[in-house]
Amino acid sequence: MFLSPLPANLWDITDSKKDAASLNLKEGDRIVLKSEAAEYAGICRVGPLHPHTVQVFWPEANVLLSRLIDPASREPDYNTTVTIHKNQ
Repeated sequence: MFLSPLPANLWDITDSKKDAASLNLKEGDRIVLKSEAAEYAGICRVGPLHPHTVQVFWPEANVLLSRLIDPASREPDYNTTVTIHKNQ
């Protein structure tokens, strides 16, 4: 069984320390991820991630994924590009 090393709740969005600092985000800030498909709101958590990556829970964040399906495997692409904004 895999257990995440990060303590988190379903609506947490974990960002790298470097990216959080560059975006002036702090632990507990309300933030929004925006992709071409949708928006996803949550709470900023800072964790041991590589820069330019975020961690969100599945299936809660599936709204961010493209609706395109690979014709051979019939699976969605589970990668997407997002921008991060503070939720005002």
